[in-house]
Amino acid sequence: MAADIVILAVLILLNGFFSLSEMAIVSSRRQRLLGLLTRQQEAGKSSTGGIELAISLNQDPSRFLSAVQIGITLVGVFAGAFGGATLAAPLGNVIGQWEMLAEYGEPIAFALVVIIITYFSLIIGELVPKRVALSNPERIAIKIARPMVAVTRALSPAVTLLSYSTESVLKAYGATGQDVVEVTEEEIKHLVEEGVATGAVESVERDIVNRVLGLGDTRVGEVMRPRTQLVWLDTEASFEENMLTIRANENQRYPVRKGPDGPTVGMVRMEDLFSNIEKATNEALFARMTAPLYVPRTSTVLKALSLLQAENKFMCFIVDEYGDIVGTLTMAEIFFAMVGDTSANASDNNTAIVQREDGSYLVDGVVSVDEVKRLLMLASLPGDNTGDVNTLAGVMLHWFERLPTEGDYFAWNGYRFEVADMDGPRVDKILIVPAQNLPIGDFLSGGADGAPSADSSLLMKDADAAKA
Repeated sequence: MAADIVILAVLILLNGFFSLSEMAIVSSRRQRLLGLLTRQQEAGKSSTGGIELAISLNQDPSRFLSAVQIGITLVGVFAGAFGGATLAAPLGNVIGQWEMLAEYGEPIAFALVVIIITYFSLIIGELVPKRVALSNPERIAIKIARPMVAVTRALSPAVTLLSYSTESVLKAYGATGQDVVEVTEEEIKHLVEEGVATGAVESVERDIVNRVLGLGDTRVGEVMRPRTQLVWLDTEASFEENMLTIRANENQRYPVRKGPDGPTVGMVRMEDLFSNIEKATNEALFARMTAPLYVPRTSTVLKALSLLQAENKFMCFIVDEYGDIVGTLTMAEIFFAMVGDTSANASDNNTAIVQREDGSYLVDGVVSVDEVKRLLMLASLPGDNTGDVNTLAGVMLHWFERLPTEGDYFAWNGYRFEVADMDGPRVDKILIVPAQNLPIGDFLSGGADGAPSADSSLLMKDADAAKA
């Protein structure tokens, strides 16, 4: 009986090996295996066969899975049959020694054998091996790759039959079994979040990854330097006037136009401006000026970046549907869009977004819509899906449909947006106050579209005038 128990234990362990192999190969990430292979090759190690076999099994697991399933099925059937045949009778004789159970000794023994074999098969043959495989799938996959390839070859006829049958059934249902699983941006973000939770990824790195992934959806109008902030050089101005403009600013790149209201003729970098500065003429100053590059305002930052690289330009002009220049975009703005503002005054009181002690925010009107949505964790803002609203000031103009005045406000999804300062016709500062920081009489709850709810429309001062 002891020998029979040993044989059953070996069968259960063999079942565990197949389960371990299956979970390790299926759970392994191909990129990690490729990374391990690259590091081994760079280290000059020639023993990379296990890694290469693991990659091969991971890429095309059809035959491997067939071999595993054959092994698990055969072991399970044999363990059950062997245990019932060899252990049930002796155990039944032992149980039959009790007079009250003598008549039922054999069926009770058979049931006990089935329960015991099932229990150990689940624990030792399934659950524990799979948990072990999930703990470090790549390392285990490399170790079991060689024996599993040998098992697959040994069972080749049966594996071929099962693989062919599986593929036939898949084709009958319109599937091939070779579909490539696409990795989405959301999956990458979730992986990065998991890295932050475990400490493998810094929160700053997480923010950069999220911003980079958002470049394909961010319009250039949201990150460009608006026309009102541009400092122009003028080919028709005197050399001295252009030099005064350069000295009064710290810009590294300048757009160039012909006359105060004339057409755009090009762009120059600071290092190019001073290449022939000793000649003290406009011709020398603009000798290395490059032709302008135009990008529509509706284009994404990623497309603009590709265009800048393809054209070998350092600046592009952003134009609207009428062909008018509305701003410029340089690699600096793209860099800031990816990593945030890294300037020395990023922590000064002059930052674009200032959080006050009461939890409210004082925000510059030029701050992009995406930045505000990230700050407040909002899915949308008024007008952000129109393609015409790129900044918080644009949101205010879109909502009021007129030039607002200081003190005008509206409510949106738990926040009150109030015009705090106007610089002439420009919305300069906006105060954003969370609802919980406001008295009930000073806040109007906004619905999904920002419209007042029926029971709170009287809470907003001059609500009709706000949308006039």
